[in-house]
Amino acid sequence: MKRFTKTWPALALAALWTILASPAGAQVVNLARIEPGNSRFVTSVGLDPAVLTTVGYARGFGLGSGTAMWGLDLGMAVAEADVEDLRLRAGLQTTLIQEGGWRIAASGRLIARSTSNSIYDGQGFGADLTMLTGFYRRGWFMAGSVGYERTFVMHLEHSDWYRDNIYADAVDGWYSGESGILRGALAAGFTVGVVEVATRVEWRRLDGGEPLDPPFVGELSFSVPF
Repeated sequence: MKRFTKTWPALALAALWTILASPAGAQVVNLARIEPGNSRFVTSVGLDPAVLTTVGYARGFGLGSGTAMWGLDLGMAVAEADVEDLRLRAGLQTTLIQEGGWRIAASGRLIARSTSNSIYDGQGFGADLTMLTGFYRRGWFMAGSVGYERTFVMHLEHSDWYRDNIYADAVDGWYSGESGILRGALAAGFTVGVVEVATRVEWRRLDGGEPLDPPFVGELSFSVPF
């Protein structure tokens, strides 16, 4: 691995990477329908902040006296089926406290991303942590969440255009992430037959207080247990 460098183009590119390729919050599923051994196919489409489609797999398992869920998903930009613009996430979600239909839950995920544009080709690696609270019934749910996501490290290869027009001495290599994203979200869903339909709207800011454009993102998701 090349040594980490911290120059002003690295800071600018880190911010650009964070804005263009940030992941969404916790997977939107009805926690009341998660059972040990229960598998499900999950797909979603939304503004994140580019139009993004995601497909994934999740499975419930027993954890202590409760139930948790692990999952994997792969996201790709809808506008162009470019295999270089991908997001892979692996994570765990579990209920911490339950009282009747009310639940408090936590979710954590590891994130790997790859993107290619006129400025650079990049790969980034990070994680997110989300706390959720809501009211869950088998037929419907409503929940709110707060979370934090950070890209810890990224590898950048600058384009000839960037060197010719912006910064001739740009250095390819590994860079540390300079900022994270704070999130707040509202989600709701209902069940039609065996299909779970959910929607989520999320507000985002950099952890230094700077606003993101757009400040709100959202998605529509579908989950089918089997």
